[in-house]
Amino acid sequence: MEKEIARYKILEWNINQATNRDGNNVLPEMLIKELRVQNPDIIILTEFFFCDNAAEFLEEAFLQRNYEFYPTEATGNGQNEVLIAWRKDIFKCDTENLHSEITTKQNNKPNYVRVLLTDRVTNKNILVAGVRITIAKWISEKLDKKEKRKAYQEQARLRRKQMEYVYSTLDDYPNVIIAGDFNNYRRGTDLSNWNINEITCGRTEYNRYTPIGQSIYECEKKDVDSEFAEDHFITKGCVMKDFVYDRTFIYWEKHVYCEKMDFRDWEKLKGFPDHAIIYGDIYFDVD
Repeated sequence: MEKEIARYKILEWNINQATNRDGNNVLPEMLIKELRVQNPDIIILTEFFFCDNAAEFLEEAFLQRNYEFYPTEATGNGQNEVLIAWRKDIFKCDTENLHSEITTKQNNKPNYVRVLLTDRVTNKNILVAGVRITIAKWISEKLDKKEKRKAYQEQARLRRKQMEYVYSTLDDYPNVIIAGDFNNYRRGTDLSNWNINEITCGRTEYNRYTPIGQSIYECEKKDVDSEFAEDHFITKGCVMKDFVYDRTFIYWEKHVYCEKMDFRDWEKLKGFPDHAIIYGDIYFDVD
């Protein structure tokens, strides 16, 4: 008798609200349009901010479409939030296991939210974690080459420490999916503490899933080692399939994005996503 398989579509998207530093950001309508088209079972939004129109956005994007979400209000400190939403017809949420992280430069913590979901039919539990590894320490452009190299090594060490903290909070959960913006360096970097192969921090129980290409700047570069693939899925107790970077949302806002799907014009993209969406399917054996 073949094992029964559960499958869910999960999507992560850095929507670039960047803590709404100038107070003028408005969560754009294109976010709602794209989420409706994608129609995932689980959504993770990094660099979310509770802008002035957040209540309207949350109503249209989630509540009207039978999703629940967390956090439901700003966690404090005027920071980038990570918001997780899930289809409430598929999952129920264990409210005792909700967690959000208050991030400061002093505590070197990532932007981090987690929820424990249970499939309403199979009773299978899955811990969903949304992560944004932060820029732990600003590096001055005035440093000479040797000093800058040393500063980047220290930055890599601090970013890895953030991810090690995340893993330390997940040991008690057998089925885990982590998604987010890991702010890791280029594919070919020799910064050993925080290159793309170090994102699992040596934890063999976890697997990383990274699409071809890069999630910021252009879609792909001629030199693969120079690509910034910063958005990933990481799993324990389940597997991912058909995971891709998707930039087709640019066609909702042609006046903002160039048709080459290039996200390098940060000033023009203020308040609009500057990362590709990453989505894929999670597969579980049903006991």
